[in-house]
Amino acid sequence: MANEYRYGQKGVSTDLQFGKRGPRLVANATTNILQVTAADGTTLSNVRIANATIATDAVTKAQLDASVANVSTNAYNITLGSGGDGSFSSPGSVTTLTGSTTVSEAIDRLNEVTENIRNNTYVKSVDATTDVSSGGNPLTVTLTISVVGNANQYDIDWGDGSSDNATSDSTPSHTYTDNSNSPYEVVIVARNTNGSGEGSSATVTKTNFITLYTATPVANFGLFAASSGGSELTGNSREIDAGETMYLENTTTNSSSATCTYQINWGDGSANTSVASGGTGDVGQARASHTYTADSGSSTYTITMQQTAHSTADPGEVGSTTTEILKVYNGSIAAPSGLSSKTLVFGESSSGSSPKLAHGFTDNSAEDSQVSGSSVTRITNASAGTNTRTNILSSFSYNADGGTLSAIVDGSASGAITFSNADDSGTATDLIVTEESDYQFLSTAGSSTSFSSSLYSPGLHQGFKARISTGTAGLAVGTHSFKLSHSVTGDTNILSFTKDDVTSSPTTSMTGATLVQASAGTLKYISGVPYYTNDATLTLGGVTIHDWIGQCYADTSSPFTVTNGTNQESTSGSAIGTQNYTYANIDGSTTFLNSGTPKANTGPNSGAAYSIGDLTVNVNGGGIGIEQLKARTFSVNGNGSYSELTGKYIQAFNGSTGIDEENIAVSDSLGATHDDDGKRITGFSGVADTPAFDSSINNYTANVWTGSQTIAGTPEAVTRWGSIEHFDTDLSSSAYLPTGPDLNTGRSGTQYFTFAFRRTTMANFTVRLSGKVSGFFVAAPGTTIDSASSLNGWIDAGVTYGGAGCPGANTGAGGNGSNGTAFTSGDRIVDGTTYSNDTFTLTLGDQNASNSTGNNILVRIKLESGDSLTALSIE
Repeated sequence: MANEYRYGQKGVSTDLQFGKRGPRLVANATTNILQVTAADGTTLSNVRIANATIATDAVTKAQLDASVANVSTNAYNITLGSGGDGSFSSPGSVTTLTGSTTVSEAIDRLNEVTENIRNNTYVKSVDATTDVSSGGNPLTVTLTISVVGNANQYDIDWGDGSSDNATSDSTPSHTYTDNSNSPYEVVIVARNTNGSGEGSSATVTKTNFITLYTATPVANFGLFAASSGGSELTGNSREIDAGETMYLENTTTNSSSATCTYQINWGDGSANTSVASGGTGDVGQARASHTYTADSGSSTYTITMQQTAHSTADPGEVGSTTTEILKVYNGSIAAPSGLSSKTLVFGESSSGSSPKLAHGFTDNSAEDSQVSGSSVTRITNASAGTNTRTNILSSFSYNADGGTLSAIVDGSASGAITFSNADDSGTATDLIVTEESDYQFLSTAGSSTSFSSSLYSPGLHQGFKARISTGTAGLAVGTHSFKLSHSVTGDTNILSFTKDDVTSSPTTSMTGATLVQASAGTLKYISGVPYYTNDATLTLGGVTIHDWIGQCYADTSSPFTVTNGTNQESTSGSAIGTQNYTYANIDGSTTFLNSGTPKANTGPNSGAAYSIGDLTVNVNGGGIGIEQLKARTFSVNGNGSYSELTGKYIQAFNGSTGIDEENIAVSDSLGATHDDDGKRITGFSGVADTPAFDSSINNYTANVWTGSQTIAGTPEAVTRWGSIEHFDTDLSSSAYLPTGPDLNTGRSGTQYFTFAFRRTTMANFTVRLSGKVSGFFVAAPGTTIDSASSLNGWIDAGVTYGGAGCPGANTGAGGNGSNGTAFTSGDRIVDGTTYSNDTFTLTLGDQNASNSTGNNILVRIKLESGDSLTALSIE
């Protein structure tokens, strides 16, 4: 049977056997040798240890002894080797340790770092960023330095041969101007000057940190009229005519030593021109050219040049573009607009208000078409001044290089200038050529235009501006015309105007005027005096007007106005309102109208005043008062002054005011039974303070006063404009409208006003009044006072009541010995004393209105010249 080998390991005593029958690894205790033996114990080989050659080899004693022979005497020979997390510096405070660092050096560095940390002078590391890392020459960069630790000083080596040392600026800037060593390496050292040794400084090197290209190229070119030489075309000289050639000279900056290409767009829709490096159109080479076949119309062509490549510039800065405009004119364009397209405007303001031509005006022009009744431009010597002018033409007119320009005044030439190629500005009689201009900067219509919008090449056409100016004093009164005429390009419009010689505002004269009643309407009577209400009419005649109409009249519907004038007798109400009259309304017996149009020279001056027709004046003021009237006239020169018709007084009474003699205010709360007001009564017309009366008559109902009561020749006082007055004016003359009674004759003495009121259960009452009287008396017909009073039954408010009983001086008839009725001395109405809203309590004593006839109380007021009451009431 063959041998069987089963390999494996098996412990046999202290030996190690390989398989069941394999060799053994035996440790010989006697020789201290590790042997490999056969199964029978013979030595196959001895196992020995050699010096290690790789890191995983075991070392021999001799090798180990040699390696550590000096450990006990010199730590500099021991390095840190490797181990731990694989890095001595991260994380860590000492950043310079490596596996080859000796132990003693590592301890020294660690000690220095610890000291810097303790002193706050530790600087572990430094780094930096830049605001810009590349760009064209020159390039300014600014660093932002960041430090782990506490640095207070920096050294920067910018990499281009310059450096900044010992600076405290953590954001230093530097400008690169030489790109020969680009890109640049920047080295930064950060330190703390108060520290020392390891950990007091750190360094960083930024490789390829800054890249500097050549200076940024800026595209630019100039335009020329020739292929070489000549001056560059600038501003408004950048123009040619269609069919001409324009030359472009490339002046792009920072490109002459580089390899560059360009594209030129000529702006007229033609193909672009490609410019190769070193070819026509490149910097320093021949000028590129282009011939324009079409004009640019009312615009311009924009020439655009772009640099498309540059061999040394920042790629991000390549592609610069620049433009220039070019005007290309049509040298055969039609001529601009001539004089026939222009509008001549009058240079003088129209004088006066809405002037129109009067019938029969003076026509001085052979070519205008003015007609009467039409609106006109009106001048006077004063309004136009020394010269009458048109405005200068608002735009230039063609042609100032040929033909003759004339000023046509009233159809005839009055000055002419023949144009030449020179500047013909100047004056000829009434013609003024104010200026000439080349059409390059003018539109077809002759207005200013921009270079880009212009249509005409320089020197192609010339235009002019002009005006007409003639002496005003030399112009006759009447209508005139102006126009400009060019022998080739036609005429302007015909400009018409009128010179007028009536320059003052109109004067209205009332010297011979009359005012009479046409219709009385509904009259109102007060104290027998008639007054107009609001429906009467008057006739105004005999009014004349001068300085009114010359060559022109005013276009107005109210050339004449009548209104209320000065009030009389301290009144303020209006008897008449403002009334306007048309030209037809005021037409006189000698008419000044022709088919409704006023005739020229109507009332032109005071020596030829016009008498207007009679006017109907409505009494429609709606007020209470007496007043005169006044009138004024309107013309092209404005409103004239009012002229007042004096000595004619219009009396009107509409509504109520003050004291109403037919309704004298009596308080409703006074007494009982009756609450009506007092009424003026008749039957007491004698000149006596206390006339006798019939005590059986109810005066309140039997003798009631009416406004139309006749008082002429009687001593009755008058209620005038709400006041009770001693009145002695003759109203029967023609000065008063409406004409009233003669209240003067036989009425110069004392006058009286008597009224009655009624109440029951009333012994006392209060009188409130304003004004001045000469006596105030009271009666209570049918009571004991009739016989007790020694004044025919009247008691006196100017005397104090006797204190008790029945008032009256006749004690034998039951009187208390006094005719007084004033309740106290302070209640006396004293003769000749002026009062203002004062009150007075009067008494009937032990008598009562309940017992008087008809419950009447009579009051009689005495007025001397100058006396009047403006307020009266019973309370």
